[in-house]
Amino acid sequence: MKVLKYAAVNARLRGMRSRRLAPQAIRGFLLDPSALRSALARAGYPERLGDASLPELERGLFEGMARLWEGLVRFTKGDLREFLRALVFRLDLYNVHSVISAIFAGTSPRLLNTGRYGLFRREALEDVRDLPSLGNILKGTFLEREYGEAVRELESERDVLALFAALDRAYFLYLWELGGSLGGEDGAWCRRLLGRYGAVQDTIAFLRLRFVRGLGAREALRYLVGAGRVLPVGPFLESPDELGEASKMLSGSLLGRTIVVSEPLEEVERALWRTFYSECEEAFRGNPFNIGPLLAQFFLLEREVKGIVAAFEGAALGLPEERTASFIV
Repeated sequence: MKVLKYAAVNARLRGMRSRRLAPQAIRGFLLDPSALRSALARAGYPERLGDASLPELERGLFEGMARLWEGLVRFTKGDLREFLRALVFRLDLYNVHSVISAIFAGTSPRLLNTGRYGLFRREALEDVRDLPSLGNILKGTFLEREYGEAVRELESERDVLALFAALDRAYFLYLWELGGSLGGEDGAWCRRLLGRYGAVQDTIAFLRLRFVRGLGAREALRYLVGAGRVLPVGPFLESPDELGEASKMLSGSLLGRTIVVSEPLEEVERALWRTFYSECEEAFRGNPFNIGPLLAQFFLLEREVKGIVAAFEGAALGLPEERTASFIV
């Protein structure tokens, strides 16, 4: 029964993977960005992106990512469908972040259309101009509680970063609990990949807070997504006061693979993401009839979008080819 449950969706997944633009392919277009633009439509992104400006290109790529993902969600049912749909909520979270930033900047947000499987309609967010109005839209969602608590804290501490962290945490924990409830091999794959994803996010956030903002280890914990609920807090509290040693200890403790990069911080971050994406590639080996390949594909699709954006940003800034290539993980 389980094989039948995954047969159709895995056929769709194989078709999706055959059209993907791997990092090597994106790097190959660096000398000719026009060829990369031509490749976007073949990979399934909207044809209009061939002539789009950089800000519109980035937004269009993420909207295209949501449309590509809809092709898999349509072929699923029950709990599996709910979990795959919840992955799209990551783009809804991007919209909520954009609305909050626009509120504090006094501007209008640039929002993504997350399609039929998104959590919010874009139109519902476009006219939001204050935090209480946004709170009304979030009522009844998994973001409601964390948002309310963070806004109350914001009134006394004026720490917008803590508000963003609270929303990110609510999403991560929602996905973690939803994936774990699938049980069996599906639940195990969700815990494995989501745990690694949370570890990379938290390690990068922690290193930025410690070595860029200069926060103490305990103070930085409040901005992390999984520490204390999914990830242990011990490695963070015990991490050394030197970037290379801290990244080495945290990666070994949280990822099981030691990252030995002393500096700069951006190279540490790329090494952490490479470790995570290699874990995603491993999900395609062995038994394909579980949620592992599907979850891995979502993260790899997100990597593709980020790589394409990095390629065009590098060209726009006139960066050398090797410099731009280093940002395509």
